[in-house]
Parts: sequence; C-alpha cells; structure tokens
Amino acid sequence: ALTHLWSSDFRTFATRQKLTGFDAQAGSAERQLDGLLGAAGGSLLGTTDVALFNPHAQAWAGEPVAWRVEFQAGQFAHPPALAVGRRTVPTQFEEVERYHDGSIRSATVAGRLRLPPGGVARGRWIRARQAPAGEERASSLVTTPHVRLELNPRRGATIRSLAFPRFGRQPVAGHVPHGYFDDITLSPDFYTGHVILVGPDGKQLTDLSPAVVRVGSTAAHPIRIPVQVSLATELGELRKTYWVYRGVPRVDLRYQFDLRPIAPRSFRLGIVTVLP
Repeated sequence: ALTHLWSSDFRTFATRQKLTGFDAQAGSAERQLDGLLGAAGGSLLGTTDVALFNPHAQAWAGEPVAWRVEFQAGQFAHPPALAVGRRTVPTQFEEVERYHDGSIRSATVAGRLRLPPGGVARGRWIRARQAPAGEERASSLVTTPHVRLELNPRRGATIRSLAFPRFGRQPVAGHVPHGYFDDITLSPDFYTGHVILVGPDGKQLTDLSPAVVRVGSTAAHPIRIPVQVSLATELGELRKTYWVYRGVPRVDLRYQFDLRPIAPRSFRLGIVTVLP
C-alpha cells in the first residue's frame, strides 16, 4: 500500500478525483499502520514507560534518535531523565507543549542509544534537576566537534559552507557563487538549503531574502543544537530549523510553511550543492 501511494500518478496532472482517491487510500493505510504499531508497542512496552526498537541489521552505536512522548497533567514540571537499566541515557526535550498548570503535555525527545540489531531498550522516566535553559544567540556560524555549519542570513539563511571535520577541513556542500565556472551556462549562483517554487503563472519564486537566525544554547542541547530561521516571502512566512548534531557528523533541515493558498506548478526543496 505504501509503495502504491508513493507512485507519481498521484502527483502528475492531479485532478480532484485523484486527490480524493489518494486521501481515502492514505487514511486506510494509516489506520492499518496504527493498528500494527499499537499491537507491537503493547508487547514491547510491558510495564515500562519507553521501548525503543532497533529494526536494522546494523547496531546503533550511539546514533541519535527522536520520538514523540506524552505525559499526564501534573506528572512532570520540567523534562525528566530517561533511565535504561542502571544508567541514564543522554536526552533533550524539544517542542514542549504544556498543560494549563505548566506541566509537560507532550514533547519531542532526542537521545543517543546503543542497541544491537533487533535489540530493545526499555526505560522509565525519572525526575531530574531542571537543566540550564541557556540563551539563544544571533550567529551565522555553528560549530561542534563533528560539524562546522556557516549560513548566509542575507540569502534566506542558506548554507554558505558545511564541513565535517572528522572527514576533512574542506567544506563538502554550500554555495557556488556567480562566475565560479567559465562556462556561461553555469553562471548562476548555486545554493544549498533553499526553496524554489514556480507559480501557476510560470513565475519563479525563491526564499533568498534576508532572514532572522537564532542559535540555541549549547548547555541546554546535549544532543543537537537548534538553529531557528524565519523569513518573509512573497507567499507568506517560512521557518527553517537546522539541527546541528554534537556527537556525530550530521545536520538535519526541517521546513515549515505558512503560505497563502496557491497551486504551484513545481515546489522544490531539500536542494544540496556539492562543492567542486
């Protein structure tokens, strides 16, 4: 069912009938998955609060994972710690939503785990001291032992250069400026991390406008440092979040759009320019 729903037929020359059929089939597939996951989760959890399963043939050697959690009202006033066996797993709470009394309703938890192939980690939430909040800062450069990320706030906070020191000092992706190549067919700027939208009138729109960039504190984010970006476009507001990992050579990029209604001809994002 999932393979069928990925097919390009649903995206090419879309009609109201096609979209209605897609919605119905996607809803059916989601209900089936919820049932399967619910059955598996019940057997995995047992009497524990959290059960994390490694479905891969390779071991998790401290790789970061993230999942969504929910708590009862009044259960935790600030983020708890996750105990697996006799040790505490490094975690951080993100996108925290709270009840009226200030206690945590739900959150995204990022953590680092070590699990063999097919292994299960069962843990419980325990009260912990409140972690330092730290302060955000305005910066276009974020560095960790494994990542060096430089952004260009004047051009939509696109990636000016991205390097992974573990593999070399030279950046592997970023911005190739106008005029870098002698060939006139390669004369435009080539960016990384931007959005290109072609509207119904054929006009091309991008997010290469000035952006506000805020970097989260290192003290409050032991797993990955959030870099929040906000900017206004001709179609509405766009928010980006770069997640810069502290323990592995990795960067995630998430887009959030708050745009006015439009039926674009094409919508391109997740663009990476590998530096020559």
